[in-house]
Amino acid sequence: MIENLLTHYEALNEVIVLNKAFVLEHFDEVSLWLNSKKFKEKYEDINHPYPPLLNPDKLNDENYILNYEKIPAEKAWEMNLPLPRRYEFVLMFNSCSGSEAMHHFFRLCGLKVGVWGISGKSTFIVNYNNSLSKEKNLVTLCPNSDKYYEKNCYLIDGEYKILFALRDPISRIKTCLNHIHNRLTNENINMNMRQITAFDTNFQFPQIIYNFQKTCQDYKPDINALYSLIEGEYMKKFIFNLDARLKILKQNKQIALNFDTDLSYQNAFETYHILSKRLNFTPCNEKYRFIFEKKVNFYAGLNHLPVKILFDTFDVWISIPYFHSELENYINITPYIFNSNFILDNVFVLMEKDKEHYFLKNKNLKNIKLFIARYIQELKKYIDGVKKDLICEKDILNFLKHNNVLSLKLNKIIEKDLQEIKTHRPDIVASWKYYKEFEKICENL
Repeated sequence: MIENLLTHYEALNEVIVLNKAFVLEHFDEVSLWLNSKKFKEKYEDINHPYPPLLNPDKLNDENYILNYEKIPAEKAWEMNLPLPRRYEFVLMFNSCSGSEAMHHFFRLCGLKVGVWGISGKSTFIVNYNNSLSKEKNLVTLCPNSDKYYEKNCYLIDGEYKILFALRDPISRIKTCLNHIHNRLTNENINMNMRQITAFDTNFQFPQIIYNFQKTCQDYKPDINALYSLIEGEYMKKFIFNLDARLKILKQNKQIALNFDTDLSYQNAFETYHILSKRLNFTPCNEKYRFIFEKKVNFYAGLNHLPVKILFDTFDVWISIPYFHSELENYINITPYIFNSNFILDNVFVLMEKDKEHYFLKNKNLKNIKLFIARYIQELKKYIDGVKKDLICEKDILNFLKHNNVLSLKLNKIIEKDLQEIKTHRPDIVASWKYYKEFEKICENL
């Protein structure tokens, strides 16, 4: 019977053979769909790379015998079934453009969100299961290291709003080069860095490993990595791939945020309030405003946080809002020590509310404050040392000025990725200071 379904449509033949047992078990349903006019027009006529074995309209009907509730996520992936139509919108990760912060903010708004940095299949499974949950959710689409990251775009069925952030390409490259290697850096973090006994000044901080450092022992980002990143596939596949994904999702309405204004510390909270109306989710509680107004990224010397300091009758945490978003059980004691709610931009000192009196009434309070201040002083030295090794936009522009061939290759990659953006959001492109300088470099070549 299988042979009766095989045609010149190779993508369909592949999925039929891969799911032979399922097709034989549900032959009538599969055959009815694959021979329908709708399948022909929507998939076969355009040579869609991922044709589904079942009708998505029926799958979304809870009364259908083979509805989504009956099909595990892994099987849905194998059969090219689109995601269930039960999510609010799609968050398109645009690498090095604040997507991690956006992801965190949506969680604070009560939305069930996906993950990033995993395989195409794993991304689909998380999105699929989230869509079947009773909670409000969004779909997360992010680039990953396997060949299936585009498949997730093809498995968006129906019309949804697509949300993404846009940022100056040169600033994105800066962030890319400064990215740390999470796994290797975390391996350098020991318990003595995360838990300190009171008045022990033998403070330790982790050695940061970068994705693009010159050697295993040269612990700083290497700007020469631009050669391999631009000449290879990395820039096209991981950084400048928005246009390719938007073309797949061309039927969906786009909402583009300006990284520098919409997601700034001053505006991010209000931006999400506006988005809540456009995208149908509950606006974030006012109690979380402080998180939106501080840096979410913790990579420039804050990887080992939160740090716990053990005093006799209470504990203190050195942390940032990203790690301590829920403060119902904590009190911010930073003002008692530094006369400010935050130090080092986004660091605060916390303790449990029910232990506050042990801190304020402590006969050794002066020395306790001095010890915490001493740790913060050493943390600042560590952070300053990390920051001085980071690459900035000017470094990248100066490097490209002296590499004509590389500049032209990069310009070609960026121009291709900005085709649609330049048409629909020229205002955002016009605001990019460093990109304008890069364009001038290329014009003079």
